[in-house]
Amino acid sequence: MIRTYLLDLPLNVKGYTVKNIETDEQIIVLNSRLNYETNLEAYLHEIGHEDDFDRGYTVNELETVRHNKRG
Repeated sequence: MIRTYLLDLPLNVKGYTVKNIETDEQIIVLNSRLNYETNLEAYLHEIGHEDDFDRGYTVNELETVRHNKRG
């Protein structure tokens, strides 16, 4: 299951994701200060982390892994 929330974040943060290990759900937080298109882009990026969590990566490793996949 994926839960998504909109919160006021600093403008340089599009969003982030965490995994609730007790419920095994992915939680995505998007920046409510950004427009729909930017939030959609951020959401699509963040849902890609679900497979990374399943592989056992730490939060710091996630961004390294995901960004290296893109080139």
